[in-house]
Amino acid sequence: MSAETQIGEMARGIRNVLGSRGEMTLADLEMTVDASPQLLDFGLGWLVRENKVEILSETAGTKVRLKFN
Repeated sequence: MSAETQIGEMARGIRNVLGSRGEMTLADLEMTVDASPQLLDFGLGWLVRENKVEILSETAGTKVRLKFN
C-alpha cells in the first residue's frame, strides 16, 4: 500500500472517530485510531490542509475537532 493511500485511510479514520466522539485530545485520538504518532500527524495534516479539522491549544493540552463549514 502506498504512503499516500495509508495517509488517506488514516485521515478518513480520524474523521470518522471525531464525527462520532467529538473533540478529543491528540493522545486519546492516537489510542482510539491505533496509529503511530507519525501516521496520525500525517492524517491530521491532510485534514488541516483540506480545512476539515481545527487544532485547539488549551492549558490541559492540544485537542482536535471537526470543522463544520
